[in-house]
Amino acid sequence: MESQNQTQAVPENQVTNENPKVISLSEEYLHNVSKFAEGQLQLSQLQIQTLNEMNIKTNEVYEKNLDKLEKIKEEVQITSQFYDKMKESFYKIDDIGRAIEGMESSVDYLHVIIARIEAKFDELDKMN
Repeated sequence: MESQNQTQAVPENQVTNENPKVISLSEEYLHNVSKFAEGQLQLSQLQIQTLNEMNIKTNEVYEKNLDKLEKIKEEVQITSQFYDKMKESFYKIDDIGRAIEGMESSVDYLHVIIARIEAKFDELDKMN
């Protein structure tokens, strides 16, 4: 009896390594998993390539912006130096303006004094 059990045929739906359908499905599954992994690898490589290209372009733009910033910095320094020179002139102009205002005040005060003196002369003339 035992020899009969050992020689019995394996049913088609039973999973064993000797079943040709299972072997075929396993090979197809492995092939599909391999294709999927290759696709994922290609996708990852494309993503890395894209990121590298983006990094290169970003670096180029960054370098251009650094150059522009350096030029702006130089312009600001030149403008600041020019302003410092002009500031001295502005102070001198302000000093001159204050001196003129002082002179105008003096002129006004002299007018008052002259008016008083004239008034005194007029009084003297009336007395004579």
